[in-house]
Amino acid sequence: MEIQCPHCQTSITATPEQYGLNVNCPECNGQFTIPDKEEEGGGGGCAVIIVILALLAFCGYFFPGCFPTGVGFTQVPVKASIRRSYINGSLVATISNPNWGTIKGLKITCTNPKSGIGSKHSCRELKQYDTYEVGWVEGWSWGAGDELTVAAYGYRSKAWVVIGRSFMLKSEYEQKLAEQEQQQNVAKNTIAFWNKLNDILRSYLNNKRLTVDKKKYSNATEELKADIQSRKALADKIKGLDAENIDRELLDWASDYAIYQYKSADLIQNFLDAKTAITAKEAAKESVKYDQQEISLGKRLVELEETLAKRY
Repeated sequence: MEIQCPHCQTSITATPEQYGLNVNCPECNGQFTIPDKEEEGGGGGCAVIIVILALLAFCGYFFPGCFPTGVGFTQVPVKASIRRSYINGSLVATISNPNWGTIKGLKITCTNPKSGIGSKHSCRELKQYDTYEVGWVEGWSWGAGDELTVAAYGYRSKAWVVIGRSFMLKSEYEQKLAEQEQQQNVAKNTIAFWNKLNDILRSYLNNKRLTVDKKKYSNATEELKADIQSRKALADKIKGLDAENIDRELLDWASDYAIYQYKSADLIQNFLDAKTAITAKEAAKESVKYDQQEISLGKRLVELEETLAKRY
């Protein structure tokens, strides 16, 4: 391997046994390390790759025509619009080039996704402000949902979908469909969650009224113990509901209500632990304290019900 002394630039021949060793230059006696064979030019491959990528990027940006159809760094810079035919009123697609350069080798595809029927057309070049049209004369009748795809030398293809009497970029159309599907799922899940929540609340309130009306418990302590159990059971049921993809406001209310029931149950338990022997009057006073916040949450639920009815 031929190397140069880093001190005097004298050319020296190194044998494989000397790779990686410190040696002295025979001319200037300067000491240096002979590189390993693997290190020699080790970065050359990476450098070549970087140069090739840089050239590709340069050519792709300034000379897109040097790449084949559908291959490039950017989408084909054309616009698509729809007009009515002057003869029979059918829809005609107009592809235009609003840019300064000439776009070459255009491949145009018209497709009906439902039937699978399609039509292919080609345009040798499209200069600045030039247009190319596809309609009944070219053998294609446009309808809602039909797709138009345009590719050209040095550019990635671009696609549109017919919406009404205009084109929408297919990427935007698919995003819109995904958003609509998400909204439909939220509406469906919210209604189901709402119905189950109503059933749980109705059952809880009915049981609460029956307990008070029938005077099931012999003393206030037992009544408050039953209240603790029913509050925790209610919170557990609400927490157990499937809350995936539901309206955020309803989810927040259900979470707040469940937390309130857990906290109120703990507070009542603390009250019982401090006063094991209490009167019915004391129990009633304690229940009212916790029921006031429950009434406030109930009013909030009524307002939320009106909002959800309008929203879904």
